[in-house]
Amino acid sequence: MQTRSHKRILVAPLDWGMGHATRCIPLIKKYQHQGFHVIVAAPVQIEARLRKSLENVEYVSVFGYEIKYHKIFPVWFSVLLQFGKIRKAIREEHRWLLENAESLDISLIISDNRYGLWHPNIHSVLLTHQLQPIPPFGGGIARAFIRRTMRGLLKEFNEIHIPDIEGANRISGKLSEPFNNLPPVSYIGLLSRFTKPSTESVVPNTMLAILSGPEPHYSRFYARMKEKALHEGLLFRALGWKLPENSDGSDVLLNLSDDEFAIAIAKADKITCAAGFSTLCDLHALGRKAELYPTPGQTEQEYLAKLHS
Repeated sequence: MQTRSHKRILVAPLDWGMGHATRCIPLIKKYQHQGFHVIVAAPVQIEARLRKSLENVEYVSVFGYEIKYHKIFPVWFSVLLQFGKIRKAIREEHRWLLENAESLDISLIISDNRYGLWHPNIHSVLLTHQLQPIPPFGGGIARAFIRRTMRGLLKEFNEIHIPDIEGANRISGKLSEPFNNLPPVSYIGLLSRFTKPSTESVVPNTMLAILSGPEPHYSRFYARMKEKALHEGLLFRALGWKLPENSDGSDVLLNLSDDEFAIAIAKADKITCAAGFSTLCDLHALGRKAELYPTPGQTEQEYLAKLHS
């Protein structure tokens, strides 16, 4: 006789921007279609975003990593300064899971880049497109150090699922290249909450900026793209999950539903955005091109922007 736990899954997206959350949407819907009850463990802002796209999901509040970018230092240095904070968050989320696993009554964990959310007695899957983060300097020595660090973070998981296509044409490029002594790695195909482009027609002389990532980049990108649109004589709109610090909200479309998001993308004459992996997957699903502006100093985005230029 099947117990209740055989049909209960914990899905936990990272709170580093909204991309980790939105790419979990198709996975959650897939498990629901298969008859599973899904529990999402996330901070409140991630929960609020997922509620717009999902039904019949149980939510439990769990702290996030709360990464912030420095106003002056490049992203990689900002992250380096917060390395101790990140390691502490990984330890605390693991402790949280050990303390709550029995009451959650789950048989499967899907952790989107949350390295502490594994359990010794529950099948634990890490969802990630970054097996080999790109170091800002150091060449082969730095890459070897990163691989050793990643092995330590990944070793406790039963499987690694990469949300990309397998082979030379994968969107993540060398970021998701496996290396020795990892848990079993599977490419599960691109994840996007969109299944097809909208049929809306393009409105000429318009620019749409997709805002993403932590502050201060989020608001700086908004201001930079608004100035660019003014210079080019284009009607400007931005898509975001919160108001930029320097906006009155009149030109920002906030927290759109997936259908509304797809329509806005279809109607834009020009699209500008950062080079986040989830954004690239969404553009691929919606059949649109965009001008990519990688977050300065974020080596993943700089690499992806160059790869897809």
